[in-house]
Amino acid sequence: MNYHQEQLEISIDENSTPIRLKWTGRNKACCNDKIFYTNQSAKFLIVLSLLFIEAILYQMIYMKIQYYELILSLISIYLLIITYCTDPGIMPKIFYKHEDDIEKLQIPQSTKKKEIQHVIVRLETHTIRLKYCPTCKIYRPSRLSHCGFCNNCVLRFDHHCNWIGTCIGKRNVRSFYFFLLILNTQFILEIVKLSIQQSTICIYCIAMIIVLALITILTLALFCYHTYLICKNQTTNEHLKHTWTLDSGNPYDKGSISKNICNILFGNVPNRLVYLNKRLFSQPILKAKEDKQIQQVELTKVNLQTD
Repeated sequence: MNYHQEQLEISIDENSTPIRLKWTGRNKACCNDKIFYTNQSAKFLIVLSLLFIEAILYQMIYMKIQYYELILSLISIYLLIITYCTDPGIMPKIFYKHEDDIEKLQIPQSTKKKEIQHVIVRLETHTIRLKYCPTCKIYRPSRLSHCGFCNNCVLRFDHHCNWIGTCIGKRNVRSFYFFLLILNTQFILEIVKLSIQQSTICIYCIAMIIVLALITILTLALFCYHTYLICKNQTTNEHLKHTWTLDSGNPYDKGSISKNICNILFGNVPNRLVYLNKRLFSQPILKAKEDKQIQQVELTKVNLQTD
């Protein structure tokens, strides 16, 4: 019986415990797979707390609500949460053929390497080498790369952001880019406003200007770098590794900056491929051996019907 993305659930008893897929990646999910998070959630919480503190301190300097800056702060915080909690585009791993075998579900997946480490695929003007991932046990398509921090292969892998603590891939690159855009706009607006009115406000605004200026230099440089990559329809991983040579060029380049921007920032976001909390079937808690034998008979009947 082959594995399908649909949930396969067998209700035999009311007192049943779910049996789920053995997952070796470091990503976790909650709220019925709607929220993804990693084991580096502390970094995300620190950045989120700093954004809240900065917004509160800025409002306290003026002793009244600054609506434009407050709106930008809320939007940047929202985009940060969306970037972190969204599945970046994790590619499913290859599992066992018999998912109804409880013993095999408890065994970690093998990391033994294949003899053939890559496959050559020739397109019209490009030759692409599909590498084999021994962890996920798949041949990685073009632009798919394995993240060592998350232990997953990610579609259109850009980079693993250590500041946020998650991967930036095909499904969250848009929110990440707009987060940088709104954040830099907010900081620049606050620096300009504080610089103009620093003589009439408390002396603490000078220290805040210096801190915001240093942070803005880093975030603005990151924003400009990703803007350049988007205009070229390139990822950070491809740019640093020089994946596309000067002779062959980038096969994903649409030919113009506007088309590349529309393709990345305004294109359709693909549906996620991984459901960490999908149940394969429900195994009732049985104490007597006779009940276990009855359960096995019921499972075989259902398996024959689904095949």
